Amino acid sequence: LEIATLYEFREGESLSSQDVRKGASSMAGLLATAIRDCLEADAAMINSGAVRGEKIYDGVVTFADLRRECPFPTEFVVVPMPSAVLQDAVLSSRGAWPSEAPEALQVDSGVEISTGTVRVREEVADPDRLYSVACDVYDLAKNPVLKDYCERHPDRIPPADAGRPALPILVEFFCGEMWKQLVDAHEQDSEDHTAEAERRKMEHLFALFDYDHNDQLCAKE
Repeated sequence: LEIATLYEFREGESLSSQDVRKGASSMAGLLATAIRDCLEADAAMINSGAVRGEKIYDGVVTFADLRRECPFPTEFVVVPMPSAVLQDAVLSSRGAWPSEAPEALQVDSGVEISTGTVRVREEVADPDRLYSVACDVYDLAKNPVLKDYCERHPDRIPPADAGRPALPILVEFFCGEMWKQLVDAHEQDSEDHTAEAERRKMEHLFALFDYDHNDQLCAKE
């Protein structure tokens, strides 16, 4: 299991978690994106100090890599918050960059934050909207901006024991990505990428492996 490949790079992709405490990290961004998608949130943040691999990757990510990157039993919950809180929490946490800042928050691939701009899911954020943001319960208690928000809006904060650990979330995401790659390789000529088309492709691929047609895949299959 340790050497099982969970992710293969796309063409032109590179990943690194080196110096994650000193600036934006491609690996931390991918981990945040995985958490966002698995928890069906609008955005996700991950603490730089919780990303521990310090590795430049070469082509694949294994289960052992994920364990090294996220060794702590970090729990994530989804919290509704305005984009201004997301912006302030991230910017304030990164104040020491490019010096080391273990509490700095990394964000998913759809989030862009600067002093004057916030984008969520690659779109300019609506200042009046509450966005669902996946957060580490540790950061909710330790980041001054998030802590203040939680104290002012306790009704919006899920209980800490309602969270999900980071590692199982990441394994779920990367296994799903491997299935998508199998489907895409099998259906190379298809240009239909709607949700319904993707569902049909998956069912077709599943049927190819299900030799005994019992709607289940055993280890042999």
